[in-house]
Amino acid sequence: MVIGMTDIINELREITRNLLDRAQKSYQRRMIVLLGKNAKEYAIAVIQEALFYFRNVLGKEPRAWFFSDDPEWPIGPITPMKEATKALGTTADIMLLDFRGGFFPNDLGRLGGVVQGGGLYVLVGDHPNEWRLKKYHEKILAYPYKLEDMDNYFMERFIRKLYDHKGITIVVDGEIIKRDTLKGKRKKNKEIKIPKNSERVFNKKFYKKCLTQDQVNALNMLEKVFKDESKIQIMIADRGRGKSSVLGIFLAAYIHHSKRKVRVVLTAPHPENVLEVFRFAKEMLEEHGHKVRTVKNNDGLIISIECSKGSISYYKPLQASSKRGDIFVVDEAASLQVPMLMKILKKAPKVVYSSTIHGYEGAGRGFSIRFMGNLKEKGLKFDIIEMHEPIRYSNDDPVERFLFDVLLLDAEPEEVDVQDLNKLELYIPPKHEFVKNEKLLREYFSIFVLAHYRNNPNDLALLLDTPNHYPAMLLYDGKVVCSMQISIEGDALEIAEDMLRGEKINGHMIPDRMVKYYRYKEFAKFKGIRVVRIAVHPKNMNRGIGSKALRMIEERFKNDVDWIGSGFGATHRLLNFWIKNGYKPIHMAPVRNEVSGEYSVIVIKPLKSYVREYVETACNEFIIRVFESLEDTYRDLEIPIIRLLAKVHTLKWRARFTSKQKERAWAYAFGPLTYEVARDIARELTLTYFLDSDRRVELSGREEKILIMKVLQCWPVNDIARYFRLSPTTILIEIKDIMKKLVSAYEEVKV
Repeated sequence: MVIGMTDIINELREITRNLLDRAQKSYQRRMIVLLGKNAKEYAIAVIQEALFYFRNVLGKEPRAWFFSDDPEWPIGPITPMKEATKALGTTADIMLLDFRGGFFPNDLGRLGGVVQGGGLYVLVGDHPNEWRLKKYHEKILAYPYKLEDMDNYFMERFIRKLYDHKGITIVVDGEIIKRDTLKGKRKKNKEIKIPKNSERVFNKKFYKKCLTQDQVNALNMLEKVFKDESKIQIMIADRGRGKSSVLGIFLAAYIHHSKRKVRVVLTAPHPENVLEVFRFAKEMLEEHGHKVRTVKNNDGLIISIECSKGSISYYKPLQASSKRGDIFVVDEAASLQVPMLMKILKKAPKVVYSSTIHGYEGAGRGFSIRFMGNLKEKGLKFDIIEMHEPIRYSNDDPVERFLFDVLLLDAEPEEVDVQDLNKLELYIPPKHEFVKNEKLLREYFSIFVLAHYRNNPNDLALLLDTPNHYPAMLLYDGKVVCSMQISIEGDALEIAEDMLRGEKINGHMIPDRMVKYYRYKEFAKFKGIRVVRIAVHPKNMNRGIGSKALRMIEERFKNDVDWIGSGFGATHRLLNFWIKNGYKPIHMAPVRNEVSGEYSVIVIKPLKSYVREYVETACNEFIIRVFESLEDTYRDLEIPIIRLLAKVHTLKWRARFTSKQKERAWAYAFGPLTYEVARDIARELTLTYFLDSDRRVELSGREEKILIMKVLQCWPVNDIARYFRLSPTTILIEIKDIMKKLVSAYEEVKV
């Protein structure tokens, strides 16, 4: 018997009421997934019933977000999916996610924490047999693939997880395929104990804003920063535990109780990460009688608040690292690399780092291992604040468990201790097997998490669904110790003209740079492998495992590809790793990444003789470009990186002087002339020193640094003197002494 739509809708209305009843009692969330035929009509009925429930049963106006790229929904204001970030920092009772035609996995990660306990997610999608990540696939599609060539492993796993997890009801073509029977435990209201007057500085009103004992304890611990008892505080927790809100309360209390005007520098990867911080800080300052002025960016997000007693200003991490402030707060610190975190620390009189352990925002366990280890190595004292109790929903929330599982937000590696590198095995699993081997998938991905990669759900979909991306790993006793993501690039001569014209090219990063910047159109025909990511199990680092992995990949593919390369944010350690493994740098981005603060570098290693000349020439040209740009584009490039780059080329540089310049060179080095009237001489000799690979003059590390600072990067001599703790006169004398060595060494300066 065919059940009519009216009967189905009536049943869905009853299911919605029952789900919300149980959700309210347990303070858990629930999810209804409506797929296939008439999914929109069924979703309208579910949402209308949910709205009715909140208004008429609970007697409150529900807060709702309705996300869809279809504006024709008779339920309330519709927000396009591309504006998903608008919901960050807000709390909702009902959320519609219209995922018909696919979605961006990041949106699921972003929005999965917005609905509070007792609330409902309504997902709408295509029939399970036809549901694909079309919208995301369209963005990442690369030559020569068409949309139909993209795999669908992410969605297949996503659908499988919908069936696996409790708290989720699934309706396909009007048939209820899976019913949620989870009752959930009745939520018990825990008593919150506020510290006595003698145990706190901030007034009681600030503490009463806290919703959990964890938040109260965190605020009390943060008082140590206000009292100058602690300079570094690190707050770690899972998503939804109220880190950002307690930071906002803390900053408002700090400003309110301070005897002088306070400047707070607030940073995070993106302004939307700190919406809650601003919201709570503003609210609490206003509750204490302060008139607060706000500044918003072009997207309508708050980036600054100010009152008579102080200000809180948001900056991108790179900007923040050069600002002055009384206290720095780094939210979502796990999304930043350790060098940037340390750079901010150098600038900050006091600093609070907040980090998500598991979640879309970052990889907190990697943050803990690397950053805290760094602080300990430097002998720096810090306090750790941990928060466990969820703010928005119960501890056993089924929707959170589903999201953590499907997006691998809580992936953990196995314990493994590599004793013998010769026992390492390279394994490149077929994707259809990989995606079904949950244990291997989680182990593999967890290595990236712990290695402090800025992971996000889109990365998982890119790996699983793009035909030219593959997982590769080293196994030791069957356990993953090194994870790699590789992609096949090149073999793309048909789009070489597009590269020459500077058009945006997906999926061929290294050929694109070789063609665009070195005009090697024919390089596009060569096939290569880009190592998208490589990471080693944190307990097995510095044992040569990463280098071993590269050698094994090179050996495996030496007959199939012409080159192998990578692109990454340049630190001295990382660049040195690639160079010592035989890779040549051929490009560096002209601006630093706003979040990591690093210049992105591309390296290549030729695997075939006919590619070697292209790479050698490109590397040499790149080195010339960098050294010629050190007083402009790369004026702030780190000196250890510059010195490293000087050692990788095969240039045979010759200084060019007029006869009068030669005379002046000798008069400067051995006579009365000063640096100011011989700068052209000093620059030409310095470039010759760094760019001539076959005539090496013996200079010390300090002498090389002084040349880079003064002659190439044009530091003021007083800054160089401060750096070396010497007088400016001593620095100028040292430069003159260096010039004596160079003038004496190079034939082209002889008079």
